[in-house]
Amino acid sequence: MKQGSFRDGKLLLRRNPSLEIKAPPGVEIASDGGPFGPVPPTLSLPERLPGRLRLRAAPDQPPVDLPIEVDPLRASVEPIQTVPGSLLIRVRIEGRSPEEAIAEAHPRVRVTSPDGQREFPLQRVDESHLGVNIPTQPGEPLTIEVLDDGGVMLGVAKHQEAAAAPRPAAPPPRPPLLGVMAPLWAHQPDATSPLRSPYANAGASVAALVSPGDQAGYQLDARGSGTVGPVGLDLALRTRLTGEQATDGVAW
Repeated sequence: MKQGSFRDGKLLLRRNPSLEIKAPPGVEIASDGGPFGPVPPTLSLPERLPGRLRLRAAPDQPPVDLPIEVDPLRASVEPIQTVPGSLLIRVRIEGRSPEEAIAEAHPRVRVTSPDGQREFPLQRVDESHLGVNIPTQPGEPLTIEVLDDGGVMLGVAKHQEAAAAPRPAAPPPRPPLLGVMAPLWAHQPDATSPLRSPYANAGASVAALVSPGDQAGYQLDARGSGTVGPVGLDLALRTRLTGEQATDGVAW
């Protein structure tokens, strides 16, 4: 029976049911306190269901009462944050396929936020769920209600998208420059780095004979250039001139 089921001796019916009834010849049926009549092959009940159906095998037989209750719709609501700014609301109507739920209740969702209320119709998203995608704002609290076509709430859920990460603070302004700026000076004009020698590892020595004034003397000069790891070296050593008046002699 697609339009209802038996449970605890009661007939649970959906809204606006259309029942197919197979009964032996002579069986009669009545609703509530109405008159008995032949059992039709298909029984369409109004939206306002009767409280019971009454069946009897013959006019002289006592009737059997079959209480009727409405099988209520219940919805489970699952908000899924797919990407920032977009929320998938997935809804499952218990005991109904998506097509049956749409035909029976035309369900929709009502979303309440601090900015007000919005409503969205539900559509089939897979074999067991209805759903709809809605736009959201970071940090916005939402109350999501599933309603039937009469405004009866079938399920509810709450959701709040994570707040956007705060932007990093801007760096403080640079203090004003005082004084005069000049480019860095390298120890060699063609050096690529102030700490790297522009020459390959090399060395040289010079011996000179000089005659300052009326005295003769000599001077030795040694020079080397190279690198030690990442550090460049440029070295020069000189001896003093021999003689009483000789004052020259420098090194670096």
